Amino acid sequence: QPPSEVPLPLPVANYLLQVELVVTPRTIADLQQAVADRIQDQAQRLTDLTGCILEAIRGRYSRARPRRLTKDLAGNGSSYSWALTAVNFPGWIYGFSVITDVEYPTGQRPPNVIARDQWYIHNLALYLVATPSSGETARVFYTALHAEDISTVPDGDFEGVVNLAAHLACQRISALYSQQGDSAIGADAVDYKQKASSFAELARVYEERFKEIFGLDKDEQQPAASQTLEWPVPLLEGSDRLIH
Repeated sequence: QPPSEVPLPLPVANYLLQVELVVTPRTIADLQQAVADRIQDQAQRLTDLTGCILEAIRGRYSRARPRRLTKDLAGNGSSYSWALTAVNFPGWIYGFSVITDVEYPTGQRPPNVIARDQWYIHNLALYLVATPSSGETARVFYTALHAEDISTVPDGDFEGVVNLAAHLACQRISALYSQQGDSAIGADAVDYKQKASSFAELARVYEERFKEIFGLDKDEQQPAASQTLEWPVPLLEGSDRLIH
């Protein structure tokens, strides 16, 4: 983006505005069509791609690029802990979501992201060492799963999600052909085995493309969405902290 003191020429600015206005958000139908184009399942062994798409969005894609959310916690001079639930933190998923940062108090320039030893997790609740006063706000940054309708998937991630869903679909089709090959005889058995092998190879190719787009190491397993660590600073009550 050009510096604010160097305005764009009016024709260029108008063109950019027009381009921005005509951009249409991707839909789940777009994703389904893109996956179908990838796998070319002409025999229609897999009649419904929904399961593969949902598994891709809510599974490995959300782990690789989780949805980033924030929640503002208004201070009242007495509250310093909040249960980690979807009521307090919309979209929070137990076992998946993690808090990445806490800004406190808000409204400062630059934003005052407090040190890690100024907040902690204990018994499935967020605790702040300081107690926000009335009129102060703590802003919590955390992760969540992406929406199943792909409304939260950035356009730049679309092709990666397509490749991941295509990988899962090809795996399933390969398994279906393998099962048929096991029960068939003669030429049919050979044909099914060849098709199973072909779709297994396609699954491998699309998985590699997914990893390349998101910069995932081919030989490394993706990290878990949440981890449990022991925090060395003691609790106010004197027990050890447990970080989820």
